[in-house]
Amino acid sequence: MPGTRSRSKKTVSPAKAAEAEARRAELLGKLSDGIDRLCDSAEWKRYLDVQSRFRRYSFANTMLILTQRPDATQVASFRKWLELDRCVVKGEAALRIWAPAGRAAKPEPEAAAEEKTEEAETATAKAYATRFVMVPVFDVSQTDGTPLPEPVRLLDGQDEAGIFGKLAKVAEGIGYRVQVTPEIDGHPGANGLCEYGHRKLTVAGNRSELQQVKSLAHEMGHALLHEPPADGKRDIMRGQMELEAESTAYVVCQSLGLDTSDYSFGYVAGWQSGDKDKAREQIKASGKRISGAARQICGELEAQPEAEPERAVLDVPAQRQPEPAALDVPAQRQPEPAEVDMEMA
Repeated sequence: MPGTRSRSKKTVSPAKAAEAEARRAELLGKLSDGIDRLCDSAEWKRYLDVQSRFRRYSFANTMLILTQRPDATQVASFRKWLELDRCVVKGEAALRIWAPAGRAAKPEPEAAAEEKTEEAETATAKAYATRFVMVPVFDVSQTDGTPLPEPVRLLDGQDEAGIFGKLAKVAEGIGYRVQVTPEIDGHPGANGLCEYGHRKLTVAGNRSELQQVKSLAHEMGHALLHEPPADGKRDIMRGQMELEAESTAYVVCQSLGLDTSDYSFGYVAGWQSGDKDKAREQIKASGKRISGAARQICGELEAQPEAEPERAVLDVPAQRQPEPAALDVPAQRQPEPAEVDMEMA
């Protein structure tokens, strides 16, 4: 793809290449099997039940929530939290959003009223449309009680082999610079961000080293597979893009001896609405693309010299990009702008 630098690579025998390809196919099969087990589990069913109780907020309300609490992730009313066996912590200030409060009473028509025009009827209908009032809600971080089910678990572990730095070198080879910041500015809760226009991959540094490695591999999957065409129009749905990027990260990490199943299984399943058959079909349909991206990343890693690259850490805020905000993560159902793709947990 554009931006790729040529470099001398180790010669790989056909037998070794075939063995590596078979291994990647085996790993994709393990990913599908893991999603099957997760989707059949009681934990996943409880997760879906809990998620069904959360409202899908409008864009205006989402902006209101983020203005008042930028790190909000799951928001509900005081009563809804009680239904989920959680209580709002004493002293927590409520967030305020708009909610419908019924319709204003429409007056009886006058007996001698003249026939109204269409414009007048429209004006009258608007005047007596649904009324909205400000109501209190609370984020999950403002509550205590029974833990919510979390089928997507952030990874915990160290990067003892210095894989992050090596992946950063591979990213440079495909034309992307890597940046690590404590949090990704403008995208609360995101683990990683791929900015195609700026040719930049940003990783949240407030995660474990293992999670950062996996997130960088995920964003590299986006960079290799999903760069938008000149007209900005893609012929692939967001859910499929996330499946391909996370599957690429899973195969790369597993090939390097890093187990990301606690995160990857739930992430992929969530973006396929918990439909294990759909997930398996989509993984099969994208198998060649996923395997190709993983093969390129792993091949570049193998070609690197033994010296361990330094881990690049920059404290420069990530470039803010416009984004339709969504609080139900990781499987956000709102489309992202073409120039940005991110991974959230």
